[in-house]
Amino acid sequence: MFYVITAADRQLHASKIDEMHIWRKKVFIDENGWDLPHSNGREYDQYDDEHAIYILEYEANGDLVHSQRMRPTLRGSMLTDIFSSALADGPDSIIDDKTWEMTRGFVTPKYRVAARDDIRAAMRLTILQLAQNAGIRRIVNFIDVRLLPYFINSAYRFKPLGLPIGYGTGSGIAIEIEVSTAAIAHMAETLNVRSLLPTAAADSSATTGASNVAAPATRVGSGT
Repeated sequence: MFYVITAADRQLHASKIDEMHIWRKKVFIDENGWDLPHSNGREYDQYDDEHAIYILEYEANGDLVHSQRMRPTLRGSMLTDIFSSALADGPDSIIDDKTWEMTRGFVTPKYRVAARDDIRAAMRLTILQLAQNAGIRRIVNFIDVRLLPYFINSAYRFKPLGLPIGYGTGSGIAIEIEVSTAAIAHMAETLNVRSLLPTAAADSSATTGASNVAAPATRVGSGT
């Protein structure tokens, strides 16, 4: 099952949000060695604000599998504020009402094994469909260059937005991920994967509007 949690109902799902911040500290600071602010065993930053949309995937046993944070670039972004030198056409090139930034994405260690590729692929496809349903046309991200093979194998349709630049622990590159019916079909067919969304939601028009995401948290799947 997965949850789409916005500011409107963050308090209702406070325990899930708290667990996500604990895992972010474990993954980005303890494992990756990033020099990030943290407090009380949790990692936060200035983009965890009222505009952040959290997409959390859970296994049936209650384990957190996958987390992503999405934000509209109109409300500020890491790429424009921190990594603008990675954008060949400048920061204004990614600021519009059809673009989300995807940041702080992680998979918990237990689910990084190849045997769980299916559950991770389903989450990626679902994120594309959620974005399309909200009227989004592209997702931008700043990734470590070592992750490029992962993005290629994940069946995203993406392109670089500039040359790699150095950052705290290596080299990173800005990318743009296509959000379209064709991109969704390509991923589904290439990976032979189905969305986590109900059929009606998965097939809904791309013009349904951002209210689909701005509404209280969506829960899909069995369980509580």
